[in-house]
Amino acid sequence: MDKVKIALISPRIALCDPEYNATVLAKEAALAAEDGARVIAFPELALTGATAGDLYFQEALTDAADAALAELCDATADIEAVCLVGLPVKQGEKLYNAVCAIYGGEIIGVSAACGLSTRSRLFSPAPDERIRVTVAGQQTVLGGDLVYGAPLGEGDTRVKIFVKIGDDDAPIPEGANLLINPAAAPEYITLAAARRAAVCKDSRSMNMAYAYVGAADGESGTDGIYAGARLVAVGGEVVAESELFSTDVLACEVELGVECENSAKCKEEAPRVTKTPFIPEDKAECEEALSLAIELQARALALRIERSYSKCAVLGVSGGLDSTLAVLVAARAMDILSRPREAVIAITMPCFGTTERTKSNALALAEELGCTARTIDIKAAVTQHFKDISHPEDKYDVVYENSQARERTQILMDVANAEGGLVVGTGDLSELALGFATYNGDHMSMYCVNGSVPKTLMRAVIAHAADKALDRGEERLSRVLYDVINTPVSPELLPADGAENKQHTEKIVGPYELHDFFLWHTIKSGASPARVLKLAAEAFAGEYSEDEIRGYLEIFVRRFYSQQFKRSCMPDGPLVSPISLSPR
Repeated sequence: MDKVKIALISPRIALCDPEYNATVLAKEAALAAEDGARVIAFPELALTGATAGDLYFQEALTDAADAALAELCDATADIEAVCLVGLPVKQGEKLYNAVCAIYGGEIIGVSAACGLSTRSRLFSPAPDERIRVTVAGQQTVLGGDLVYGAPLGEGDTRVKIFVKIGDDDAPIPEGANLLINPAAAPEYITLAAARRAAVCKDSRSMNMAYAYVGAADGESGTDGIYAGARLVAVGGEVVAESELFSTDVLACEVELGVECENSAKCKEEAPRVTKTPFIPEDKAECEEALSLAIELQARALALRIERSYSKCAVLGVSGGLDSTLAVLVAARAMDILSRPREAVIAITMPCFGTTERTKSNALALAEELGCTARTIDIKAAVTQHFKDISHPEDKYDVVYENSQARERTQILMDVANAEGGLVVGTGDLSELALGFATYNGDHMSMYCVNGSVPKTLMRAVIAHAADKALDRGEERLSRVLYDVINTPVSPELLPADGAENKQHTEKIVGPYELHDFFLWHTIKSGASPARVLKLAAEAFAGEYSEDEIRGYLEIFVRRFYSQQFKRSCMPDGPLVSPISLSPR
């Protein structure tokens, strides 16, 4: 059986700095070749970064990429390996999402995405027929169906490489025996399992080795974090996989032309309808997802803090689910940045509806995590505001509630200005879907870490964090986290009835387990309201009647569409679950 050693490399790049990136890629390629790799692959658009957006239309960037590619060719002239390097290639009025194949310093071809991808808005599709182009001062061929052949070092055996760029859906040419998939997709909690399944399925059905190499650190963190995922599958089985966020080279020897029994008949079971679609049912996948959630949020926040030159993170803590997850994330972000956790300024701002339970949990949480805790009572400020706008103090309407939320946001923004910090938003995906947030109040921040996390997933993530805290011997932290989970969800904006706030969100808009279910099937499955109702009635049989579900579904549909204006100007935030409502 023919074999070839491949190296998948996801280095930390500098966005829109091709010259620097070419130096990094050349060094990594040389080391991989010394280790015996004959095929060396980098992520999609690695020479510029894959998150430059409209900057790809700037000649300054495409010219710099072309010059850097020439430098890379010179630097790899003595390497006996095919190097696959992604970059934007401009030819006349056309701009291609391309991968250049370099061998012995020569560009042996340029693969272009066919256009059926997430970046089709930015790039032209590959031409129907191959064309002659000049890239980095060399004449070569560009197309969407190129197969690259290179000797393996013994006899006439050759590896025949086809390059699939990102999620492009180009047909696989006959004769290829190794598929390389340079990609750049933000990581989310269940993507790893889905990626393994897809790569294994394709390697089995195509009868070829399949290697995936994803973008890593250095990309923009505006709407997601990139984890440098890399894996290789042969015959429907994963033979090598890197850890997420690892910068180590993934090198392995793969067999070519592996025949798989029943390769064209891969049986797929229809997914079961579950009550919690955001949380994997498989125990191992669930553990992987819950462990990854906070890490994704924290790395994204750390990147934003670093790139905005912020000295600290400022956030409001209420003792509720949202702010609890956000402060856990902020504390972890400081660990990643090697900064003291005191750089997280956690402010509790009690007002008319604040209960002792939530206030004490907020302060205990900040203390146990080592954050800087502050208490700023806003009753006097809000009361003065009521006088300023001639609003009765005992009129418990939307003005009464929103005034408190906006006062809290003003305090956070001003403290952040005073401290040279960044306001971390706490609002979650469920609230964004329903528009259950105060416009320019808790709706606004400088970076919203929970914007892709629904309430059902949030509870599971915090419970997972509580278990891990107990394993580390942090008993008080674990108790606080579990008490937060068991506290009814409430904005606490109306006067408390004794020690308990009777303003329960789920009594106002309905159960979040239903709304998260509706959201998943509306967005992820594209199901109609009638279809969503049928699925929910099946999943929640015995818990809610069909009439109850229909009533809550009507609330969801009405609020989801009427509250789009709040999502149209929502802050940046990372993708964590498979769903984001970001307008970007």
